[in-house]
Amino acid sequence: GLELDDETFQFVVEELTVNNNYDLACYQPRFIIDQVISGCKFRGEGLAIKRDLVARALGNLFAKPSQKPTAKAKTGDAKAQQAEVTANLKNGEAASLDEAPVAAA
Repeated sequence: GLELDDETFQFVVEELTVNNNYDLACYQPRFIIDQVISGCKFRGEGLAIKRDLVARALGNLFAKPSQKPTAKAKTGDAKAQQAEVTANLKNGEAASLDEAPVAAA
């Protein structure tokens, strides 16, 4: 099996609780280990808990907003949002899901 040294364990706990203000949860160890195993396989390396792979797994643990909503998006004006997305596409800028217009309810 995989072995976790005390230094890496402390890194995980500090990164989650101190640096990011997250609570520890039961699903986190499995997620981190799955990510580490996938990283090792991708690299073609033997299975081992490596700090860089753990750090990458921690970065994938929680979703982060990609952008702040624009003023138009805050108002819920679907036509203005559509126009903004269309203009961005014409200018060669990628549209994100955050920018996509939402139909009014």
